Amino acid sequence: MNDEIEKTGELVEATEGTNAPSTEFVPEKKEVLSVRKYKAGYEVRTEIITWDGMKPFEMKSAYNPEGHYIGNSKDAYRLCKTRGIKPVLANKNHKVCSIGFCEKENKWYGWSHRAIYGFTIGSEVKEGDCGYEPTGPKDLLESMKRFWINDWLYEDEEEPPVSKAKIIKEEFDAPDPAKEHFHSSVRLGALLETERTRKKDGEVLKSTHWEPYLEPWGKGEWIAKTMKDAKKMATDFASGVS
Repeated sequence: MNDEIEKTGELVEATEGTNAPSTEFVPEKKEVLSVRKYKAGYEVRTEIITWDGMKPFEMKSAYNPEGHYIGNSKDAYRLCKTRGIKPVLANKNHKVCSIGFCEKENKWYGWSHRAIYGFTIGSEVKEGDCGYEPTGPKDLLESMKRFWINDWLYEDEEEPPVSKAKIIKEEFDAPDPAKEHFHSSVRLGALLETERTRKKDGEVLKSTHWEPYLEPWGKGEWIAKTMKDAKKMATDFASGVS
């Protein structure tokens, strides 16, 4: 699946979060000046935005028929008009649409600002794919190793600028050392610490990575047998590329 992911540029404003995209453009106050509806299934609102003490400014944003934020008008045109996708929220607690159904293709799509991909019955998720969800703590740590110990970045270089990554610590049931994740103070996760040596000056470059345990755990490698499965794959993909 990874080789077929389509890069899309600026598709949505901002997406990140716990298990699914959820960081949204949420102004303190919005005043709608006008609304233009499109047959493709979205509307563009011209709004006066008040945000974080800034001087109010005018902005055009696209929404689905339920009033959920899609992105700018170009985002909505590409998704709804060009692709025939009906954007919806991946989770009722989110504010930005990151998945949608395409009736013509009979596919559920997931996306972020980085990529977009469609899933249907028969679609597969394999280890290393963006939509891969670990099945437990050990699987999570192995996924982190695959992502962060990326020696393949330098495999085509005769003289890589750094040494191969060395694992100096791996730990289960670890609290977030930086306390940067949502509810991380009460959640546990997997911890991975690595180091490389920069060859030009011998400096040791250390890095610490922490990922929270999923609630619930994912399915690992699996095949979509129903359209409900395809929707789940699209949701996991949107989370993985956020």
